[in-house]
Amino acid sequence: MRKIVVTVLIALLLMSSAASTAERTEDVIKSVVFPGWGQFSTGRYTRGAVMMGTALVSIGAISGLTLQYNRHMDSYEEAARGYAQATYIGDAVEYYSQMTDSWNEADDTYRYRNIAIGVLAGMYVWSILDITLGPEASVSPVAMELRPDGFMIVKTFSF
Repeated sequence: MRKIVVTVLIALLLMSSAASTAERTEDVIKSVVFPGWGQFSTGRYTRGAVMMGTALVSIGAISGLTLQYNRHMDSYEEAARGYAQATYIGDAVEYYSQMTDSWNEADDTYRYRNIAIGVLAGMYVWSILDITLGPEASVSPVAMELRPDGFMIVKTFSF
């Protein structure tokens, strides 16, 4: 899997460097490093903020869910040791119940963690494809709007 990802990234970098300027290649590299960074450097601030925000939330979710998964697995292993050493049937039933509960919680947490990893991978793919294949971003000009009581400087953002 890692070889496929590296091959795709190298192909995208070569494609972008052959078809664009060095500045665009730099933006692709920024998007490879962290989703949304290349969009920020090209002036697409809203899109970059969405990508960066989603990536940061995904990284936080992955960290928290990994911690929870490890705690559930520790609880499972502790209950399994108690079950193996139980001499009274009531204790064995209690430890077995704890084992199954801990296992089910760990399994759910593992699934949620994989979803968060998929979201993060999706942000990377979207960011790289957007910067590589998307339209050239144009930085909106600053406009001055005249009013009876003075003037107002306006800057527009597009997504």
